[in-house]
Amino acid sequence: VAQADIKSGSMQSARLALELNKPLYVLPQRLGESTGTNLLLKENKAKLICDFKEFVSEFASIDINQDEFLEFCKKGVSVDEALKIYGQKVYEYELEGKISIEGLFIRVLV
Repeated sequence: VAQADIKSGSMQSARLALELNKPLYVLPQRLGESTGTNLLLKENKAKLICDFKEFVSEFASIDINQDEFLEFCKKGVSVDEALKIYGQKVYEYELEGKISIEGLFIRVLV
């Protein structure tokens, strides 16, 4: 959450993330500003991002080779096959630059 006031849409998103047991991260804010973000920190519902490189490194250690979907795509599957099994993940990975859709087939880029 980059910033959020108490009654903002961002706080509603944060509430849903917490209900789904998803981790929350927030950027530091000045006192009196972004009161929702500061409240998430005060109540220990979010982790503070102080160092962007450190934050990114938490996720960079995830081994892409263990990604079931990418392993599936490496077999030269068609877009239709992938959509039947993985649904929207196909388009999410395309937007993230992990795969490309080339004609009827998927090519892994990572």
